[in-house]
Parts: sequence; structure tokens; C-alpha cells
Amino acid sequence: MSERFHDQDPQVAIAEQAKEQISRIEIAVVQIGGEGAELDEVFPQPPEVRDDALDPDWDEQQEAVARNLAESLGYASEKNVHSGLRGGVFLGEGGKVWKMESEAEAQADEEDLHSVVMSGSPYRLIGDDEKAHKVAKFKKQLPAGMSEDEVASQVDEYEKSLEGFTEYDEAVEIAQSMVVGPVEKEVLPYGYEISEGNPFVSEATGQFVKLGQNADGKDVITMRVDREVMPETDKYQYQPDPMRRMGIISDILKETGDNQTPVIFGTSNAYASRKVDAIRAGLDNGRQYGVAMYGRATLAEVKDEPMQPGARLNQLPGDIRQTHDKLQQLLAEIGS
Repeated sequence: MSERFHDQDPQVAIAEQAKEQISRIEIAVVQIGGEGAELDEVFPQPPEVRDDALDPDWDEQQEAVARNLAESLGYASEKNVHSGLRGGVFLGEGGKVWKMESEAEAQADEEDLHSVVMSGSPYRLIGDDEKAHKVAKFKKQLPAGMSEDEVASQVDEYEKSLEGFTEYDEAVEIAQSMVVGPVEKEVLPYGYEISEGNPFVSEATGQFVKLGQNADGKDVITMRVDREVMPETDKYQYQPDPMRRMGIISDILKETGDNQTPVIFGTSNAYASRKVDAIRAGLDNGRQYGVAMYGRATLAEVKDEPMQPGARLNQLPGDIRQTHDKLQQLLAEIGS
């Protein structure tokens, strides 16, 4: 929804593209449900838990219409979805190891980035499935000609190194792989409070660390996603959500006198409405926000497995409906 920002007033461009996407959804309602069909009948609100949604009673043609619509909205597409922005700060969302690797692949498709920020939580230990993924990659990188005992010894040592390995450790590892030349860590004089709203602070909290520059001469930075763990429970609070993380990046740019550079959120394409959320947040901050999403082909390559088919059928109606409703909210907010 951001491709026209450089050609006309951003709010006008956003409104035009929002109306265009709403129109696509309304056309699909008729194509699937027939003349006179209502939005609620074809694309009802999703249940609280997405996985609890039931498969819609669609034939092959109706399903094809819904899947084509979803892909046009950037949801569960095969290819990476470009943010449509140029010269932005790329902020990787974090998450599972293969998700973060895919986000790194998606950032490579962005145009003339300002800098790259990979974020992750120091509180989440990677799971056994993620460890297995990393071990499989490690084995492939071992030199040819090693004996079985040598391979087993190397793998054993590597597996030991993954004990206590966190999502933030993975963010650092990926960021380091982007750096050309020696990694020279520099704690940046910015951060945020671990409190309600995560207020920005101009001090070296250790939450932002510059590791060096990539092949394009752009800064590569890590963002530690902190939170307050509640005593004697497994619950936590005050962790900045994705939109607030983008806001913190915007705050850093403002602190340096930069009110123009866009912020690009790198994530999966599993949620059709994420791009709308980012644009709404961008308008709140007076800055262009966009979303770059990796596709199914990228994820399949990263995981070294066959590409998965499109979105889960039971989740399609609800996800498309959420996109529709958020587009309507966006239009209301900009008075269009």
C-alpha cells in the first residue's frame, strides 16, 4: 500500500489503495456467495483462536477466488512481498529461528536500505525443533572428507553450544553474518523503558548494539526485546509489541533529527492485515511505515523442505475479514 508515497500525498495514496483493496474483497464476496451475498456470510469474523475456525463450505472455484484474493493482499504468497518503500530502516520481527532467517532474506529484496535492525527476545530459549534446524545447517557447512567420528565430535560440540541459546542470540548471529569485515560492537545511546508504553530514552541501555556494516555500507544493528517477568509466574508484561518497536525506531530517528526515513517491518505473510496495522501506526507517528513479508518459497528454502501450499483454508475467511475491517478503520482515521 506504499508504492505511491513518492508520487503524491501519502494519505491520498493510502486512501486510494485502501479503497481498491476493499473493492477487491467486495467483488470476491459476490463471486463466492452470489448476487446479494453479505460480507458476514462469506467472510465472517474469526474466532478468538484462529485454529478453531471451521473450513468454509466452498467448492474448488470458490476456494480459488478466496486464495487469489488473499495472495493479492500479500497473504500467504509464494514470493516475498516488497514493502514498496525505499531507503528505510528494516526491522526484523524475530521469532522462530527459520522465521528470522527468512526475514533476513526478505530484507535483501528491499531497496537502498538506511540500516538493518534484527530484533529478538533474550527470554525465549529456542526449542528442540529450532536446535535440530540449526544442527542440520551446521552439518552441511562442515568440510567434505571428515570422518564419521570427526563429524560426530563437531556436532556434539555444536549441540552443547546451543544450550541456553535464545531468540536474541539468533538475532545477533544473523546480524553478524551480514557484517562485512570484523564485528565491532558499539552500544548505541538509545533505548526504552520496561514500563507501560515503553517510553523512549536517550541513554545507552544495551538494547541497541551496532555490529558493523553490510556489503552495501549500511549499519547492522541488534535490538534486544526486553520485558518484565512477573515473580513466581511464567507471565510477563511491558514487552514492546511489533508496532511499538517500530515506534521506538522512529523515536531514535527523530532523536538524530531524521523525520523522513521510513521504517519497514520484516515479518511473515501469515497475517493479511499486518500491512494495514503498520500503515496506521505510521500515520500516528507522522512517518511512512511499511511491511516486507517473506513468501512460502523463501521459507521452504530456509527450512530445506518442499514449499507448503497456500494459507490454511479454515483461516482464510477470518483473515480476509480482518483485513477488510482494518482497511475500513484506516479510511475512517484519515477521514476518507
